[in-house]
Amino acid sequence: MTTDPTTHAIHKTAPFARLVKELTDLDYEPTFTDNPDRTTYTATDGRLTVTVDNTASPACTDLTKPNGHDDASDPGWTVTVTATTPDRIQLMVLYAALNGDAADHTTAVDALAAALGVNRDQRDQQTTTTTAG
Repeated sequence: MTTDPTTHAIHKTAPFARLVKELTDLDYEPTFTDNPDRTTYTATDGRLTVTVDNTASPACTDLTKPNGHDDASDPGWTVTVTATTPDRIQLMVLYAALNGDAADHTTAVDALAAALGVNRDQRDQQTTTTTAG
């Protein structure tokens, strides 16, 4: 019997709950599986595959960027974060991975700021005021 992994308690608690919520907000969908402790999230654009593995020691998440070719044996690259990685750093890695190919790096920074609830305009004004005085 396959189950929806997002209903499993492991995805609603630390260490990857905030990352999984962000993936869901970005329209990433989990694969349905018999083992909710290891779940892969994908989006239709295929820019990134995220696998949460709570069976590893320590638990970890792999963010894999496909190579853009049909050769599945060459994944492109993978970044792994462990359960001890703070959730805000997990989000930073996610947005860096999602926007690593963007010509304008402001896109990645803006997306991350929104995810962390940071008002970049206000922060930029504070920095300008502080350095100008």
